[in-house]
Amino acid sequence: IVDEILSVGDIAFQAKSEEKMKSMIGGGTTVLFVSHSLDQIESICDKVIWLENGHIKERTVMNNDLIRTYSYRISQANRSQLVVVIYDLAIDYLKEACQLEKVEEKRHNIVNAGRAIDQLIVGLNMEFDLSQNLFIIYNHIKRSLISASVKLDNGELERVIALLSKLRKSFYEVSKADESAPLMKNTQNVYAGLTYSRLGACESVTNNANRGYIV
Repeated sequence: IVDEILSVGDIAFQAKSEEKMKSMIGGGTTVLFVSHSLDQIESICDKVIWLENGHIKERTVMNNDLIRTYSYRISQANRSQLVVVIYDLAIDYLKEACQLEKVEEKRHNIVNAGRAIDQLIVGLNMEFDLSQNLFIIYNHIKRSLISASVKLDNGELERVIALLSKLRKSFYEVSKADESAPLMKNTQNVYAGLTYSRLGACESVTNNANRGYIV
């Protein structure tokens, strides 16, 4: 178990420690690495678990390309773009679920997609009619995912993917009009949670590009 060890010491010590861990992993040793550093996670880990208040919120197998892609997108994302990223995560989980043959792995991906939908629900600002409509749609999607998980129905998953893709397209168009700055101060939490985050800090955003979401 390595807990934040690479965040202390000088650069030489950190580099030496990282190389030692990689050597151990290469030799077949299981290393539990605790860190808030995206770069270190990308460099060392092939599986990620997100912990919040002592509870597992998300777990996933991630290759370096996927980590790199999403960590970069999130680091550059503003409020509206984060919504698009969450849609992409849910869609990616479901597309992979359709291809998986092992029941446990298929259901695990469906659960992860459901958690992404949960993040979209958490981010809704229910003062707006749009959010109330989205709340109904998201809960319909959640019910569909439960049904697909029980029946192992790829057809149901494909219908959910199609619906999410339409919503994603709409939010992508909205995001292009959002000229707000990237939420760099929230990058760590976002990445950890969705793998990567929950959209719902404190600020209520009411401009046209973000209306309906709390971020």
